[in-house]
Amino acid sequence: MSKHTVYVYAEHTSRAGSVYQGDPEGTEDNADLVFAFEGTEESIIAEAQKELTIRYDTRPGGAGDAFRCKCAREVLAHLGADEE
Repeated sequence: MSKHTVYVYAEHTSRAGSVYQGDPEGTEDNADLVFAFEGTEESIIAEAQKELTIRYDTRPGGAGDAFRCKCAREVLAHLGADEE
């Protein structure tokens, strides 16, 4: 099993939450990218699915979880996995 590191575009970019598919060199210094998940494909899928079940922003009408959930959904779609 190979280990993967997944980055997504940061919330302030026009591609916010989308999976970055470019060259992995220099991703850590790129302000337009944020670290999302690391591990085997199976562990990334499991972690992304778990992220969709957790709600941190419990305020009425709170949308603080929207970007985090969008990232998880984009990663699952990129890996061809279901949200469940």
